[in-house]
Amino acid sequence: MQENISALLIDDEKSVRATLAAFLEQVGVKVEIRDSTQLGVERIREVYSGQGRYDLILTDLNQHPTGVEVVQAIRGYDQETLCYMITGGASPKLLLQAKQLAAEDKNTGFLDKPFGKTELHAIVEKAREHQIYQRPT
Repeated sequence: MQENISALLIDDEKSVRATLAAFLEQVGVKVEIRDSTQLGVERIREVYSGQGRYDLILTDLNQHPTGVEVVQAIRGYDQETLCYMITGGASPKLLLQAKQLAAEDKNTGFLDKPFGKTELHAIVEKAREHQIYQRPT
């Protein structure tokens, strides 16, 4: 049986949000959407302050706050949530920060645009597997 996972999707591009949300919902992911990283960080605070959590966060890298800052915000609450930063054209400095964070944090990844369903499907499956190991026994 496939477990339902919850995700927060943060991106300022409407077409990216629509495409990603449609795919995630199609594979059984419960998706919340925010169109800015600022609103995403606010939602993370709300959810985690209420003892909730997300299994997966997909965030745009190239906004303010940056995707790196979004991951750092979630890590203040939860070290285990899978986080993926998405970019199609960040500055070299920001790209380096994101790649360093992903290299140091086993639950953080990086997605370069364009990416396809194969990459997204692998991320969803990783989140499902990760969720099983995080479940209390």
